[in-house]
Amino acid sequence: MNHNYNYPMYYQQRPTYPQVDTTQLKSSAKAFQPLMDDADKVLNEFVKSGDFAYNVKDAAQRSQTEKIKIYLTQLGVSHQLEINYNPDAIKITFINQTNSVECCRLTVSLKW
Repeated sequence: MNHNYNYPMYYQQRPTYPQVDTTQLKSSAKAFQPLMDDADKVLNEFVKSGDFAYNVKDAAQRSQTEKIKIYLTQLGVSHQLEINYNPDAIKITFINQTNSVECCRLTVSLKW
C-alpha cells in the first residue's frame, strides 16, 4: 500500500532586521569603563581601610544612605549612585549616561 500524500509546501520567510548599528553599544561600553574605575576605588578602600569599612557599615545600620554617598564621593567617585543595604549585604550601583540617557549600570554586592 502506497500512501503518497501531497502536502502544500510552505516557505518560511526570513524576518528582516534593520541594518546593524553598533554606535550606541560602543558608546555604552566606553561610558561603562569609568564605572569600573569608581568601583575599583571603593573596593580598594574597603580592603585597605578598616575605618572606611566601619564608617560605611555604621552609616548603613543607622539608615544614613546620604552619608554613605558622601563617603564614596570623598574617594573620587563621580558618577550617580544607588545604595541599598540590609543586615546581610550592601549593594552599590554606579550609573552613567550617554547623550543624557542612562546607558549602563555596574552593581557591586558585598556581604557585610
